[in-house]
Amino acid sequence: MKNRLIIYTLFLIICVFIFAGCSSATTVTVEAGDVSAEDICGIADSSFGDGFDTSLFKTVGQHNVTLTVEGKSQKYRVTVIDTTAPVIEVGEIRINVGDGIAWKKQATVTDNSNGKIDIKVDSTAVNTSVAGTYSVTYTATDESGNSSSATATVIVGTMEVTEDMLYAEIDKVIAQIITDSMTTEDKVRAVYAYVQKSINYSATAETDDFVYAAYMSLFSSGTGDCYSYFAASKAFFERLGIENVNMKRADGGAPGNHYWNLVNIGTKDAPKWYHYDANPINGQYAATGCLLTDAQVAAYDAWCGQGYRKYDKSGIPASATETITDIPELRG
Repeated sequence: MKNRLIIYTLFLIICVFIFAGCSSATTVTVEAGDVSAEDICGIADSSFGDGFDTSLFKTVGQHNVTLTVEGKSQKYRVTVIDTTAPVIEVGEIRINVGDGIAWKKQATVTDNSNGKIDIKVDSTAVNTSVAGTYSVTYTATDESGNSSSATATVIVGTMEVTEDMLYAEIDKVIAQIITDSMTTEDKVRAVYAYVQKSINYSATAETDDFVYAAYMSLFSSGTGDCYSYFAASKAFFERLGIENVNMKRADGGAPGNHYWNLVNIGTKDAPKWYHYDANPINGQYAATGCLLTDAQVAAYDAWCGQGYRKYDKSGIPASATETITDIPELRG
């Protein structure tokens, strides 16, 4: 009996210590977003520990945090809530009659929390087949149920695109994705990633104006076909001073037209030409088209049996023989 009493007493003491340890943490509720140590404790010059990642406070839920407050370590149990609606920014949308629109790519949505944002677009009032001015409504809802809406004007008509218009937008993107320390190969791969991310594949009307096709696919409709991917890439290469050659599927290949680029990632004196095709390829024959050798292009056509990139070799620089984009299916 005495032993049981001792055990019970020890159990109570342990519980008291545990409770005391838990209750020593001050409970605080904050709004998701950029939260400072002072926001939590209310005392100036307080700080988080070295290396503490404040992005934690963009996640809704409870987080245990230790602060240095007036020279002493203090524990806090921080409850992060989100009562702030996402912010939608969408400008005027201009397209030509008959062009498609990648609606969600027209809007920029930001939120104070890092949860998933659901974007809905009501474009029922827009008729892209008839010239006119229309309205489209965007609604963004975050995981906490906060919603906001924005209305944009859609102008369907005849739009003239100039080189100045195109390169003004291209320069803005270059400033974001290209750095001085990059090699030419690095720049080409950065362009490839950006173009693939920015354009949704969609069959469009035939055009031979690369300036128009590049601008519309990258900065207006957000959609385009193989010519659009070719044109958008060419616009970047021209602006970056990367030597490039226009490529087009030759007769006897797969039905229809196909366009891609040949780029020199070397120098004029020591060229290194490679095939570059940013157009996404769906199905069982999917493979990157970024910086391929002549041998890889031939292997691809033999693999899929479609003459996808069949081309006239006369007057076209031969590619470098070194494989720099390894694709298992295209190995010799």
